[in-house]
Amino acid sequence: MAQNDRSGETALLIALRHPLRRRILRVMADGEPTSPNRLSATLRKPLSNVSYHLRVLAHCSAVTLVTTKGIGGAMNQIGGSTTTWAEDETVESAVLRQLLDLHPARLTLDELTREMGGGHGGFAECDAVQRAVRDLAAAGLLHKGEEFVAPTRAAVRFSELLDR
Repeated sequence: MAQNDRSGETALLIALRHPLRRRILRVMADGEPTSPNRLSATLRKPLSNVSYHLRVLAHCSAVTLVTTKGIGGAMNQIGGSTTTWAEDETVESAVLRQLLDLHPARLTLDELTREMGGGHGGFAECDAVQRAVRDLAAAGLLHKGEEFVAPTRAAVRFSELLDR
């Protein structure tokens, strides 16, 4: 087997090092479709953590998407399960654009979620926005303090350069 043929196996082995991912797979072993919300309740872990670990498992093809609803990569039904990266990136783009458009005003995470959901966002929409904020902060494009979320200077400057 060539080195490139093993990259999927390597990604799966790395993903399985985390105990919560192994617990998720054990709960899903019966093959019945479930949702991140149900898994969160069953495992007694925060939904954002479960959703994140499901995306990692999906990325290495350990789980497969059955259906989705809502915005972003929020998964409502997962069956052996996956989320789409394109949907997550769409939400990340929308979140960053919203914060850049409102800059220098600062929003709380709740205010941002309401802005993104038009004031009536469901649980899946809230989770998608929270994941986007977490991922954008990890990429260095957002500051997420205890209270406020704001774009970094680098994100603001990059936006200014693109708008020229």
